[in-house]
Amino acid sequence: AFVEGAVARFAPDAIVHAAARLPVAGDERDVVASNVDGTRHVLDAAARAGVRRVVFLSTTTVYALDGAPWRGESAPLDPVSPYGRSKRAAEALCERARREGASVSMMRLVPVIGPGRSGLFHHLFEWVREGRRIPLLGDGRNRVQLVHVDDCCEAVEALLVAPHAEGAFNVGAPRVASVSDEVGALCAAAGTGARRG
Repeated sequence: AFVEGAVARFAPDAIVHAAARLPVAGDERDVVASNVDGTRHVLDAAARAGVRRVVFLSTTTVYALDGAPWRGESAPLDPVSPYGRSKRAAEALCERARREGASVSMMRLVPVIGPGRSGLFHHLFEWVREGRRIPLLGDGRNRVQLVHVDDCCEAVEALLVAPHAEGAFNVGAPRVASVSDEVGALCAAAGTGARRG
């Protein structure tokens, strides 16, 4: 009812659906209720109101774990985490809405960094700001693709104005350095005395 009311009140031309819940204390039911049922509510409200376009923010955790730092949109889907499974189920709803005539784009995001980020990245940036030693898991040669929140917003804007942007689109940085190199560059740029290792 809340989603229906918001769509009716504001009569948007497009909706960017970025609401999601991460698992806390292993309760997968809350994750499904938010990520899957919430997506269903958004898509249903958009269809009833004649919204022109929906952009759904998904995740690259819908892909199979294969150690690759970058995957194409046609890579096999086989999520292993509750979050990834919930996002894959939400994507299935988006695909069904598209088959029924809706214009729905899915952005599969790698981890997003930037102002306001919580969790592990928040701690990392705090430690660098405080000039601490930054621990690395393993030797740091692993590669993790990231995307800055500003680039994420640009991608959303591009999908909102593109005339035929239905389907899934991976969004991430074009260059994937090692974790050790990325953390080293962050420490050097901050100039706080923080160091990796």
